[in-house]
Amino acid sequence: MKRTKGTILIAFALALLAVSPLSAQKSPDSIYLFRFVPEKDMFYVPYGGNDEQLERLVNVLQPDMERLRSGQMYICVSSYGAMANDTLTAARMAYLRCHRVKSELITRGGVTEAMFLTERHIPAPYGADSLRNVVVVTFPAGTEKVVELAGAEAAARVEAYNKEVSGEAGRERLAAEKKAREDKAAKERAEQERLAARQAARKNAEAERLAAEQAEKERLVAEEQARLQNEEAAQAARKRQDAGGWYVAHRAAFPSA
Repeated sequence: MKRTKGTILIAFALALLAVSPLSAQKSPDSIYLFRFVPEKDMFYVPYGGNDEQLERLVNVLQPDMERLRSGQMYICVSSYGAMANDTLTAARMAYLRCHRVKSELITRGGVTEAMFLTERHIPAPYGADSLRNVVVVTFPAGTEKVVELAGAEAAARVEAYNKEVSGEAGRERLAAEKKAREDKAAKERAEQERLAARQAARKNAEAERLAAEQAEKERLVAEEQARLQNEEAAQAARKRQDAGGWYVAHRAAFPSA
């Protein structure tokens, strides 16, 4: 289903190119169409306006050679509607046609094989005769296509470059720096709060210690006061007892007194 949907979308774009005069396509486009003689795999440059498309594509590639060398961009080559002949299957015909176009670009444009993504044979949509026997070159290849044909690591390089060009990388960097500053400020606040809580805990502990010491002093003073009071009461009781005993003894000794 995914392949069918993608094929229909690309076919629609190709149909637009097919009905547009090549002379009217002054500005560089992302899609370049190369036509082949039915049942032939040879790439005839003067045939079907291929020379004009080839010249436009080579001119578009030159400013981006450094990005192509570094893997930040890729050239996608796809064969549509290749038909078998007496000696070649449709898939083999598609393969050869793609390589014929790539060879011409390597010769004229100074690109290398590593800069290409090559798709397998794609049948033309039913009834779309204008989209048969063509090779389509897309530049630059989209990230999804790079993932599909070159893998996630290559796509990551392309995506990073696209973000840099669009300014998204700069925005992400500024956002990361802002977040780092916010995280640092949050850590500093947390550290300040931790130190304040620690200091408050120390103050509370010191206050509790002093209160405990004061309570202990008061308890000792109260105990000492109670002991002295008890001693005084005991002494008073002994005096009274001694005085009572003396009186009894005196009365016994002197009954008539």
